Parts: sequence; C-alpha cells; structure tokens
Amino acid sequence: MSDFRELTIEGGCPIGVRDFGGEGPHVLLLPGAGRTLEDWTGFVEALLPDHRVVAMDLRNHGRSGRGTWTSAETLDDIGRVIAATELVEPVLIGHSLGGMLSAQYAVERGGVSGVINLDGYGHGRPDQYVGVEPEKVQAYHRLMRESAATQADDSGAVTAEKLLSLLTAQLSRGAAASLPLAGEVAGLARSLRTGPAGETFMQPTGQDVLELLDVLENVDWLSDVFGRVTVPFLLYRCEGLTGAEGEIRTLMSAYAKGLRRELEELSARGENIQVRFLDTHHGFTLTMPRELAEEARSFIGTVGLPSRVIAG
Repeated sequence: MSDFRELTIEGGCPIGVRDFGGEGPHVLLLPGAGRTLEDWTGFVEALLPDHRVVAMDLRNHGRSGRGTWTSAETLDDIGRVIAATELVEPVLIGHSLGGMLSAQYAVERGGVSGVINLDGYGHGRPDQYVGVEPEKVQAYHRLMRESAATQADDSGAVTAEKLLSLLTAQLSRGAAASLPLAGEVAGLARSLRTGPAGETFMQPTGQDVLELLDVLENVDWLSDVFGRVTVPFLLYRCEGLTGAEGEIRTLMSAYAKGLRRELEELSARGENIQVRFLDTHHGFTLTMPRELAEEARSFIGTVGLPSRVIAG
C-alpha cells in the first residue's frame, strides 16, 4: 500500500481520518458500528493507486473524539471530512452502519456521485420478519440492544488485565468469523483512547451504543432513506446465517425473507438502484475485500465520474 496521512479533522467533534491519496475518482469509506477505519486496509489496497481514497472513523469510535450522536451532527462530520480532504463529489462506501449513513448523507446533503451500502440495514421493522409475531420480534430487538451495549466496554479505565480480556474476546470473535486477526488487533488498538485524567478507555462505550441505537431505530431506512437516493446506488445484502441457532436463526431467516422482498421491490422501482444478495456473513468486507473492491471499481466506472487528481 502507498503511504498515507493520519489526520484529525477539527470543528465540532474531532474526526480521525486516514488519507491514502491516489489519483482518479474520489472515494470516502465509512466503517460500521463498533469498528474503525482499520477495517478498510485490504479494500483500499485493491483501489489504489487509480482512486483517490479517504477513510474515516465515526464519532465516538477509533481515533475520533466524543460527542452526542444525532443524525445532523453525524452527517456534519461526514461533510467536514469531505471538505477538509478536498474530495469532490465522492462515491461514499460504507459497511453496515457506515452504509446506512452514506445513503442518508446522499439524500439529506447531496454532493456525492454514488453510494455503496455493504450490508447496512439495522434490525428492521417487526413486519419485515415474515411469519413471526411482532411481540417476538420486539423481544429479539431488546435482546440485540442489550447485547450490543454489553459488548462495548463501559467499565471506565482499561487495566492491563482488562485489555488482555478485550483482546482475547476480539480475537475469539474474529477467529469464529474467519476474520484477519492482525486487523482485529489493529482495530482494538485504534479504539483505545486516553481520558482527561490519563486513564485508558475504549470506545464506543455501552452508553454510546445505546445513544446510537436510539437514533437508528427511529428511521425506516428502506422507505425514508434508501428509496430516496437518486444517485447510482449499489446495495449488498448478506444472507448467511453462520453461527445462528435455534430461535435466533428462525428470526434471522424470517428477517432475511422480508428484507429480500423489500429490496427486490426497491430495485424494481428505481433505475439507479442495484441489489446484490450474497450467501455469506456480515463480516464479508474483511474476508473478501479484494473481490468487493473490484466490484466497487466496476460500479464507480459506471457513474460517469471525471478523473480528478488532488495531491494526497
């Protein structure tokens, strides 16, 4: 990989950025919830040098600063990164939450050439779970909310013992999903921050996750956001149920059916929209980065972007 610059974009909540330089169409990469820009390493290697690539950490993640999570402020962060790194009509590419935010930015702020959403849909509405009673779905959503908050460290200072425990858990989850373990270590290291008293803590905290979910769960992403994107829009949906068992597997399968139905309807309505269904798990950006980057390269080549050169 070519050299890159580590930047902090000031103003409001400071945002950690990695500017990879490159020449050609401009691309901004956004990671998922609880993740960092380290996730894009393999993907970026396949896009350079003929794309101008920048990746960012979300607020309360990685090397970004801390602040409240609102839609307006989070979209402001994306806009500040675009302006500070002099990206011109970039294609926004995001994994999971990053994909959802990329589409939302395109709808509410504009100024982008295209969007790629890599499996970002949230937990969905109860009526999207085909054949399942709403009460069961609501209970499942509560369980997912509690699990997400628990997985984030919210216990104050990270001691050496706690750090070892976090690293062990991170590597265990990564190994179970066949993720590159070096990347898991790098992502964990990037998420460790120093507090005002010199203590080490990890973000996002459990409270950060709950605040984020409060915002996300109040949006009907397919109707209110994805259906309003007017630029070229490529969506990936991972339907693999690896590791899911019992009632959780039944619920995930029901959601997959409902989401597939709505995504097919969305694709049929909008000439600018493409949907790809994959039989793999949600961490596919880490297990098949080069394949996804090549498909992104093809997509970017169809959106009519002029070749632009800005010093990296």
